[in-house]
Amino acid sequence: MKSSQTVYAMDVLIYPVIALLCLILLVLLLTVTRRVRGAKRKAVPVKVFRTMQMTNVDEYYVTPGNNFNNLMQLPLLFILFVLFCIVTNEIDMFYVVASWLFVASRYIHSLIHITVNNVLWRVVSYAVGTVVLFICWFRLLFSLTN
Repeated sequence: MKSSQTVYAMDVLIYPVIALLCLILLVLLLTVTRRVRGAKRKAVPVKVFRTMQMTNVDEYYVTPGNNFNNLMQLPLLFILFVLFCIVTNEIDMFYVVASWLFVASRYIHSLIHITVNNVLWRVVSYAVGTVVLFICWFRLLFSLTN
């Protein structure tokens, strides 16, 4: 039987994961929509989809897919981190705030990437999320080994 503290911990950390999964779904839908639209308008040759070599394709059709690929990298480490926190019952307010900060950085990164695509802004938002995530991982691993 789960203690009420464990159930609460799962509740507070599952919401950032749900928010992140919503972002991933939105970017996936945008990727598919733009690629289909590009193929219908002949802006994206259908043969490009065989190899996904989109070097000569307008970035309007390419960036959502690139962003989706980004969302298959650090966010997976984040979800694994949350699972470790829940399984080990190592959850505190620091992890909750840091989780939301990581998710916010991913939303900001995606918004920048898909709209204005300013590389400096993207790097900063990506770096913030990366630093937050690795601080969380190091803190968790340190607490588990002591």
